[in-house]
Amino acid sequence: MPHLLATFVLLLLALSSALPAQKSDKSEFLVPIPDKLERPTKADDAGLLQWEAHKADRCVNCKGRQVMVCLHCERFDKGDTESCPECKNKQEATCRICAGTGQMPDVLKQAPCPTCFGAALTRCFICNGRGRFPVAGGGGKPQKCDCCDGVGAYKCQTCDGKRFVETPPLKPSMADGKVADLKKAIANAEELSAALDKWTTTQDGRKDAKAFDKLVGLAKFFPSLKKTGKHFDEISKRQAKGAVWKHYGETVGTQLETTKQALDYYLKHQKRILELSLARAEHNEAKAAEQKSGKR
Repeated sequence: MPHLLATFVLLLLALSSALPAQKSDKSEFLVPIPDKLERPTKADDAGLLQWEAHKADRCVNCKGRQVMVCLHCERFDKGDTESCPECKNKQEATCRICAGTGQMPDVLKQAPCPTCFGAALTRCFICNGRGRFPVAGGGGKPQKCDCCDGVGAYKCQTCDGKRFVETPPLKPSMADGKVADLKKAIANAEELSAALDKWTTTQDGRKDAKAFDKLVGLAKFFPSLKKTGKHFDEISKRQAKGAVWKHYGETVGTQLETTKQALDYYLKHQKRILELSLARAEHNEAKAAEQKSGKR
């Protein structure tokens, strides 16, 4: 929607398969600011607020092109990797914000993936997405990364490569949820955010995974987070093969921080949409009670 353009800002985040360091301005991409998201409503003849039909505006990030500069390989120098798992060396990848549709998604029906943030994959933190790494005394010949089998990334198990996940499964839906249910979902999002803020690395991938399992176990209204925990568990176990590497602890810490960033964004995004739904529900419930009282 045109009036939503102001709610976007350039964010250079090291999200779960984005990049730890940027080489140029080309890798900047536009990401919605959760607190600024809006979803218009319109009063009907009875004074009840109804959601306006979703207007599929052009994606602010890719400008409708459906593709963007590949954030996975943009940081690499030529020859660093044989094949980028995200763009297959085309230098352009599916737009992470619109999932390649060229249009902004309906926030009442789709949520950004809390694991991959629209990349459909997460990078391997042992080889840093290269699929290989140099070996001391190896004569300059890189070694295949055993953790990711030389791919450089792992398919996202949370969204199964779809880049979006479902919204909280309230009845009849998040968009038309009851005040009491929406308040509980918002409280759950706040509980998860507080737990996420306290989550710190042990520099041991498997221990971090166990702590993450406890965190996502608090997700009563966000089933996608169960899958996020499963994804984190699996890649942590695979990357544990690199525990003998002297930088392993640092690598585990980087993985945790990027995971936290993606999940933090997701929770803030969903909390905002729940708040918009709550404001509508409170208005409608109050209006309905007023009308019922007036008929007596």
